[in-house]
Amino acid sequence: MLPNYHVQNKGVPGYGLVQMYLALKSEVEKGNKPKLAVFNYASFQDERTPLSRHWIENFRYAVVQSGSATNAGMVYPYGTIKEGTTDSLIIGYCHWNDWSKDFLFRDKSAFINLCNTSYTTWHDHKNEALFRTISELTAFKIIAYCKQNGIAVVFAGMTNDTKFLLDKIASKGNHTLLFMVDVMEPGFNCAPLDPGHPNARAHREYAREVYAYITSAKLITMDSGQ
Repeated sequence: MLPNYHVQNKGVPGYGLVQMYLALKSEVEKGNKPKLAVFNYASFQDERTPLSRHWIENFRYAVVQSGSATNAGMVYPYGTIKEGTTDSLIIGYCHWNDWSKDFLFRDKSAFINLCNTSYTTWHDHKNEALFRTISELTAFKIIAYCKQNGIAVVFAGMTNDTKFLLDKIASKGNHTLLFMVDVMEPGFNCAPLDPGHPNARAHREYAREVYAYITSAKLITMDSGQ
């Protein structure tokens, strides 16, 4: 589709918006500045970006199951809001040993496991608005960084429930795109092994939609590339 451009997929499983921002910043500081950056956003990233309890539980389980839990030196970046403010984003780093802990003996008792799960659900539900605010502030931090470095940027929503944030981004004159592909629809996911993730057909549709948007918005020119 773009013969004059070098297109790279920088997506990483499990990343939230803070990790996306830091990854871009790292590439730019190495001298690998893109002409255009497309950030895919899905509402489940609202849990990843601030390290919600639910996300930590799932991530910890995945790490333990993979056998890499011995990496006790793991430090994970996250977003939070400066105490006493509502619009001051702070990027922090949480050591593996400092992550929120499960209830003692959770793995020994069904009742304690239920209490742990119930508390996690209550805690994260109580902080939903905060999590969304952190996502919003991080998205605008990404956009500001791109503008400062002369990088065209598009935020693409993966699901319909991302429209709230996309509308806020667009209201400031920024580029947004809401993908029309429904990953839950048969034929667009990796069922039966992984029905929650898009298959090759869905990715081709994503690429076509991005191409149509960035060319119509004149974010790239067809006679030059980078």
